[in-house]
Amino acid sequence: MTRLMTTHIVFGLLIGVTAFTPANGDEQLQDRCDRIAKEVGRLVGIELKKKVMVQRISRDEYRKSMRSQVEVQFFKKRIDGWIRSLQFLGLFDDYFDFEELLDHAETATNANYSPATKMIQIIPGSESSETDETVFHELVHAAQDQRHDLNRIWEQLDTLGSTDAMMAFRFLLEGEAVFWPMLYQRRMTLEQAVRLSPESQSEVFGDDRPVTSETIVRNFENNAKRDPRFNDVALAMKRSPPLIVRLFCLPYIKGDNAVLRIVKRDGRQALRQSFEDLSSLNTRDMLFPNPQNEKLRSVTKVQLPLVENKLGIPWKLKHADTMGALVLHTMFEQRGDRATEIARSWNGDRIELWEDADDGVVLFGRVEFETAEAATLFESELIRLCRENWMREKTILELESDGTHLAADTEHFVLERRECSVVFLRSTGCKNAATVASALWENETKPPKH
Repeated sequence: MTRLMTTHIVFGLLIGVTAFTPANGDEQLQDRCDRIAKEVGRLVGIELKKKVMVQRISRDEYRKSMRSQVEVQFFKKRIDGWIRSLQFLGLFDDYFDFEELLDHAETATNANYSPATKMIQIIPGSESSETDETVFHELVHAAQDQRHDLNRIWEQLDTLGSTDAMMAFRFLLEGEAVFWPMLYQRRMTLEQAVRLSPESQSEVFGDDRPVTSETIVRNFENNAKRDPRFNDVALAMKRSPPLIVRLFCLPYIKGDNAVLRIVKRDGRQALRQSFEDLSSLNTRDMLFPNPQNEKLRSVTKVQLPLVENKLGIPWKLKHADTMGALVLHTMFEQRGDRATEIARSWNGDRIELWEDADDGVVLFGRVEFETAEAATLFESELIRLCRENWMREKTILELESDGTHLAADTEHFVLERRECSVVFLRSTGCKNAATVASALWENETKPPKH
């Protein structure tokens, strides 16, 4: 990793945890906010319709406000099913405590814009060398709210049933709120930014190379050595699963890069439109652009057939979701370029989690790729993951199948690839796993063997 990329990461993380403290009294604080609000309107290209008030609150009040926002943004009714589904893919262990993570994160943050109160909330007593930039960051969120109504957007995202779309929206949300302060700090216009050479753009905004969870944790630990405010969040990140580390931090680190690509491709208005075209949001477009094709890419809407009659009466659907490119890349992030090729070629997916009264669990899904090569790579990597992690130290039986069918004790793993499509199933306590998996190809003709 280059020194310039490391600097960009540190700046992105600082934006998320720093706050500002006025020299004297609330009036000066409000004056500063009003002054910077004019700069926000000039640079972002949208005047704040209403004055944004700044409110000092206690740490306990701040925690309550943040918790209410987390419940909205992480879809309180869906978060348990999402975590449970990804536990079955090895992305979370059984001991992961989301509440504990929030406790640490809330301790590290000191400034926030609340769509509920329409105010910037700060906790007195914190200091920052990035004073104006942090105020600017929160005012961009205020502009987003006045422009689109953020609570309305979160409600619409909830109805999509796609955690990947939610994660992608966070890249837009935080990416824009990092992008404009970055220009403000450098006294650079949007027109100047899009005309920068590729080398200069990488220096300012970073490049398109994926940032692993290990790199993020290491940066937090290095920052904590210089600034004790990072201690709690550095510890929380070290204890957190890689996907949570990336979900919380990548929007600040890579979101501005995604925003730059949007405005370079289709202009400032395209960025605003991205906040409204929610159904097309995905983490592939935020993180894994195709270097040979800068045009907007389509995504296949995957629909799974009904399998309840194959599972039987005791089984109930617990969760349905879209994994997305970020989840797939995180599953294989230690595999480097192989993980990136899988994520970059992702073209849609759908998963379902079913459970029965006897603690049986079935997770199955279908993933579409742009190329058969990437689908083949995903096939081989998922089989490897099953053998080396999920069924590790167990006696594995290879059962007859059109694809792959591995069994160990009461566990089954079934996978079949057809051209650019892959269906998979992992289960425990399900006696007819192969039948359920084959039903995922319902109404599709099996291609002839060559």
